Amino acid sequence: MEKDKLALTSALNMIKRRWYSAHDLQLKLEKKDFEEADIQKAIVFLKNKKMLDDVRYAKSWIKDRLNFNPKSKFLINRELKQKGISPSDITLAWQDIEQELDTDETEIALNLAKRKIQTLKSLPKETQKRRLASFLARRGYSYEIIKKSLAILDNQD
Repeated sequence: MEKDKLALTSALNMIKRRWYSAHDLQLKLEKKDFEEADIQKAIVFLKNKKMLDDVRYAKSWIKDRLNFNPKSKFLINRELKQKGISPSDITLAWQDIEQELDTDETEIALNLAKRKIQTLKSLPKETQKRRLASFLARRGYSYEIIKKSLAILDNQD
């Protein structure tokens, strides 16, 4: 079998198991010692057939992050950039997600804080606030969003 066909077959086997960004797929194929030209042919073929789409990958990544391991938009964007997703593809993915979810970052941070506060019930109020603020900061939320979330939680008590 020709080397470019082997690269394509390997790429197809990888993407049938899970989504990959074009950059991640390229790195995986490079680790398997395929030639750069063969890798590029495989990636172009998959993109033309709509089997490899960085915007779709970014949307999937964002949804998973928001549902299972909520983080701020800033941290999610940084993760996507590390995966080789272009800023324009990230922006397109966020636009689609925000339309689907109809929610903002403060609401996500607030829901995260509500879940976390359950583990802090036995602590004094000031300690709860400090730990919640630190928790949200580690998740990449800005001071303004943390402040709003804590204020809303205070008003709910």
